[in-house]
Amino acid sequence: MYLELVVKKIQLAMSTRRTSNRQLLKQLIHLIHTEMRDGHVTVSHLASTLNISTSQLNRRVNQAIGISASSFIMKVRLEAAKRLLLGDGRYDNRVSDVASRCGFADVSHFCHVFKRIYGITPLQFVRFNTKLVNFDELITSAVKDD
Repeated sequence: MYLELVVKKIQLAMSTRRTSNRQLLKQLIHLIHTEMRDGHVTVSHLASTLNISTSQLNRRVNQAIGISASSFIMKVRLEAAKRLLLGDGRYDNRVSDVASRCGFADVSHFCHVFKRIYGITPLQFVRFNTKLVNFDELITSAVKDD
């Protein structure tokens, strides 16, 4: 889907672009993850933290991966949400908790954005991926029993 293409573009950009753009993207990802829970993840806040202008941040992100800085921020937040929704044993993966951890003050806004980007709700995402995991475990255990 669209997001997967963006992630591939990000990966490609990080491997082929200038070192400064790779460092910028790494810094942005780190800052977004660090500050998203507090809701401080805006283009202007990140630009200020990096001591560059918002237009320079937008230009450099666009040069590196072909999307705006605000789109990049949203993609990073949603990728973090996907990981949290599937859980890693450390967090409760309720949709409301994930929304809060990813800087969404309103759960319904989080669900709306998630569905707009991925085509399914966060709960559908969890159910679908849980079924895949359970199916994979079933196949694995069946193969081991043979």
